[in-house]
Amino acid sequence: MAERKMPTIDELKRMYDEGVEQPLLSGLKVKMRPVQPDALLMSGSMPDILTPLVIKILQPAEEEAFLFPDEVNKFIDEPRGDKKSAIEFIQAVNHVCTAALVDASIVPYLTISDRLWVFKLAFYPAEVLSTFRYQPSANVEAIHDGEQEQQQTKSDDVPDGAVLEPGGVSA
Repeated sequence: MAERKMPTIDELKRMYDEGVEQPLLSGLKVKMRPVQPDALLMSGSMPDILTPLVIKILQPAEEEAFLFPDEVNKFIDEPRGDKKSAIEFIQAVNHVCTAALVDASIVPYLTISDRLWVFKLAFYPAEVLSTFRYQPSANVEAIHDGEQEQQQTKSDDVPDGAVLEPGGVSA
């Protein structure tokens, strides 16, 4: 396995100030920055529903030290059986997207799938975010004009059989 080059302080500063271009599931490209969980917590405006997730990321059990993406997925997949819980969840996703996107004004215009994708990527370290690129599966065919097929995308997963890894999605 190739050793990953750690960014310099100037590169990190640029990632946080200017963001890193990321393609979303819809194909849109946005500039996003990594989100620091401690900064979210200390901001005073973080929705309460995010507190358990942020604490798990900040203070993982020793055996879970590298499992925080799983915690993010669990947070996203957790059933929300009432309107109040669902609204709090969407507010939390929007809050993280606002923190992660360089141009936060676009958050209301993104699909929920794209916002969930940003939410997932936002908690990765800067050095991972700067090398990660979503690459659609090579066996995806284009839909031509006049075809009535509709492609459905699961908002909470990468494409079937793909794995989210630094540097891209692998099959």
